[in-house]
Amino acid sequence: DVEAIRASLGLDRFVLLGHSVGGLVAQSYAARYGEHLAGLVLCCTVAVFDFGAEVFEALARKATPGQMESVTRYFTAGPADDDEMRRLSADLVPLYLAGAAPDLARRIVDGTTFRAAANRHFGATVFASFDSRSWLGSVAVPTLVLDGADDVVFPPAKGGDRLWALLPDARHVVLDGCGHFPFAERLEAFWAALRSFLESLSR
Repeated sequence: DVEAIRASLGLDRFVLLGHSVGGLVAQSYAARYGEHLAGLVLCCTVAVFDFGAEVFEALARKATPGQMESVTRYFTAGPADDDEMRRLSADLVPLYLAGAAPDLARRIVDGTTFRAAANRHFGATVFASFDSRSWLGSVAVPTLVLDGADDVVFPPAKGGDRLWALLPDARHVVLDGCGHFPFAERLEAFWAALRSFLESLSR
């Protein structure tokens, strides 16, 4: 689908950014269609999700009992429809942020389009089995690996650190004071890191 969009836009080469589970899509695209990438940005994502129990423990330390019910529902049975996915996400998103920021969490949820069916399909067919560690070393695209230092979902030690070690042409930036949404929590620092990377591609 990403390749079809590139072709329809008539782009020869472009920079692809994948955030969170979108980073799995971005890694897969880079492996298959790397000739069309001028650069790759992997933001708060992973090569493999092999630390689920640790994430639940970290979320449980931050969550109220009600929030933890939503976490359990979201990651076990999964949201039944788009409305439930939005309701559950209203409990989850505050836990993904570095600090208490209810207005920011609300804006993130309000600005998101939720598709429960797509979420269930991705979880069943991709997320549970995705593991790029055996082939990520062949992705020679210049890459920015960007993490939030306080990300409890994909912490740098499990996410960006491993990606950076595997990629042959990568730089790793960890932004302090933010969690899973650095582009919302520390917008200026996020853009500064992104601009620096994009400028390096043109040199």
